[in-house]
Amino acid sequence: MPDSICDPHRVADGGVTVGTLFTEICNMTPATVARVSEALVGLRAAKGVQIYTPNGKERPRSLGCDWGDVILPAVQRSMFSPYT
Repeated sequence: MPDSICDPHRVADGGVTVGTLFTEICNMTPATVARVSEALVGLRAAKGVQIYTPNGKERPRSLGCDWGDVILPAVQRSMFSPYT
């Protein structure tokens, strides 16, 4: 799953949707939509990913994700950044 989310080409294209992510991993894992959604919400809580609605607005803190939500890796600040 990290490769699907952090792929530089996908990030440049605007991220990957929950639906696309699920269809890529559903045959290789015992994943369900609920488990994928739960994992993504946990990653967001740990500041590993950002979740956006299809409109481009940040998904409100909730217990799940929608099929069309867009997942992007969280912006990591450099230790040399003046904004840390």
